Amino acid sequence: MLLQTLLAFRPSNNDLVFAIKTFLAAMLALFIAISLNLQNPMWAMGTVFIVANPLAGVLSSKAVYRMLGTLAGACLSILVLPPFINSPLPFSLIIALWVGFCLYVSLLDRTPRSYFFMLAGYTMAMIGFSAVADPTHLFDISLSRFEEITLGILCATVISRVFFPVNIAGVLSGRIDKWFSDIESNFKDCLAGHSSPETIVKEAQRFAADSTEIHALAIHLSYENSALRRQTRSVQALQHQMILLVPALVALADRVHTLKESLPNFDNLLMQVQQQTEQFIAGTPPENQTELSFIPPSILQKFEQMLAIADTREKLMIMSAREAFIFFIQHFQTLRLIWQCVKTGQRLPDFIEQNGLSDQRLHRGLYRGLHRDHGVALRGAVSAFLAIGIVCFLWHMSGWQYGFMAAQITAVCACILTFLDNPVPALASFRLASIYSALVVFIYQFAIFPVVHDFFTLMLVLFPFFLIFTSMLPYPALTGFALPILINTAMGLNIRNLNEPVFGAYIDNSLAIVLGILIPSFTLALIRSTTPELSVQRLVRLQWRDVQQIIEKPVVHPWAYYMRRLLDRIGLMAPRVLRAPAIQADISQSIVELAGATNIIRLKRTLDRLPEPCSQQVSQLLQQIWNWYDARLSNQDFDTAQLLMQIDQLISQVLLQPSSMLRDQVLVALTGVRRSLFQHAGYYVVPSEPIPALGETYGWRG
Repeated sequence: MLLQTLLAFRPSNNDLVFAIKTFLAAMLALFIAISLNLQNPMWAMGTVFIVANPLAGVLSSKAVYRMLGTLAGACLSILVLPPFINSPLPFSLIIALWVGFCLYVSLLDRTPRSYFFMLAGYTMAMIGFSAVADPTHLFDISLSRFEEITLGILCATVISRVFFPVNIAGVLSGRIDKWFSDIESNFKDCLAGHSSPETIVKEAQRFAADSTEIHALAIHLSYENSALRRQTRSVQALQHQMILLVPALVALADRVHTLKESLPNFDNLLMQVQQQTEQFIAGTPPENQTELSFIPPSILQKFEQMLAIADTREKLMIMSAREAFIFFIQHFQTLRLIWQCVKTGQRLPDFIEQNGLSDQRLHRGLYRGLHRDHGVALRGAVSAFLAIGIVCFLWHMSGWQYGFMAAQITAVCACILTFLDNPVPALASFRLASIYSALVVFIYQFAIFPVVHDFFTLMLVLFPFFLIFTSMLPYPALTGFALPILINTAMGLNIRNLNEPVFGAYIDNSLAIVLGILIPSFTLALIRSTTPELSVQRLVRLQWRDVQQIIEKPVVHPWAYYMRRLLDRIGLMAPRVLRAPAIQADISQSIVELAGATNIIRLKRTLDRLPEPCSQQVSQLLQQIWNWYDARLSNQDFDTAQLLMQIDQLISQVLLQPSSMLRDQVLVALTGVRRSLFQHAGYYVVPSEPIPALGETYGWRG
């Protein structure tokens, strides 16, 4: 499979430009390191490939935190390690604990700050293990390692930003424009009845994944010189709000499909809604708060006409569809306005600032609501601790001179791939790449370098190899193979003024690299590795627990706070479908239930305003929903038919209440809960008593 991918690879012009820039940065770092007579110039050269990225902003943000992390690791090495450096057991234990702790924190942080913690962790391992053979030079080793890594980072950053820089802004703008176009197209197809609810759910899954990718790009904006740099907060506000359209789209698709399937008399009116809406949103973005909340009366009149000819069951479905429609349109218009301001460099209007869409505290609150998996982070930290412990034991028991290098490689490999569900295949690719790189190093050191006598010739002989493999880095399918070959070759060549190679050192160096990859592969397979199916099941169960918390705790945060975390997990689940198609059903069900969570929040907010008998019944229903999620979490049976009957009975009782905004809000929320949890259930039986006027008031608009 890998061989086929390699044979099919054809680098583009952009790939070649990126590869040339990266190679020049590596050679510049190597030349300066040799000129300054640094201890290990290979670290300066290897660091360039570690931080390489086609996007200048991503490289810069990583570079800043990598330098700070390296500095922190070096300083702590000087302060903490000297008293223990001659005691192998506590020395190894301190380093292993520090690496595990830093990895744990790094896995919880989904911003560029994670690089700071990771580098702070394994920098101590690289410095500490290097100093074992010569403890008196711990400070010199720490300083040299910081200088070498910082030099590599600076060379990569300067070359990337000065020569043909590729900014995030252009890539990000294209992604956001495409996101808008796709969701608008799906919205129109949904109204026209061209897309089934199942299709919309799959599209919603893609929208959630795209939003997660946009988030990953947007957090690097402030590290580059582009038109969007000053708009970082606004772009993040946009991204946080974009994903909130997904539940409304899913709910609207379900309601419209149900109306079209069972009530063909509404086809003509729904088609008119679709046509007029298409004309409306094709216009210029709104410019003020009045335009933002405006929906043409002619469109709303179509819903009124449907309500006028519908029976009670149909009216509830129409009301629910109308509220999803109103939310989608007004929210979509808000997003268009924000994006227009971002693209033109304008400040967001005051009314948007006041609504909190760009408030920094809201950003922080929304970020705190993103998914963090402490269990996965803890298992990753334990696997790193165990891997370092094993390699240190083998090193000290054998007295192997190059054991320090195996320990260094172990610390690095135990950290850099732990974010994957199953890092073992990637580490297997690393092992394969390390074997190939050992062969490459052998050819260079014993066949080519003996005839190389100056730096320019050195660059010429290295250029073809590094050009080919660096051009593969932008492609995820090849990164796991190309990156270790580049790093291991750069480190294995160990260029120091083109000294004469020593065959024994070459063997020890190659063996240390292979062993340093093999041991963390074992511990990660034992402790950390999982399958995409198990990861999705874990995320789904966390979704259920979050819904339970929404039910049992007061709703004190903005609606977006709760939905952001739930939708964020959908975005994390979606890419796993490519590796395990069987999980599609679990993800689809989670997306459908997401709309139910929005209506649970709405029901909770009506409790204090409802009359006592009705308020108590809503509380009992919410408790039953909590019990249902609890039964699913504990894999116990639950009488869902009883829950469905309880929802229907409550709808019937609320229908008999006097007509009011509050009554319609509760009906819309109950209908939404029923459709989300029991999408394929039949129509409910409405009371035979006369029902007060229904549908004259609007329910939820935001």
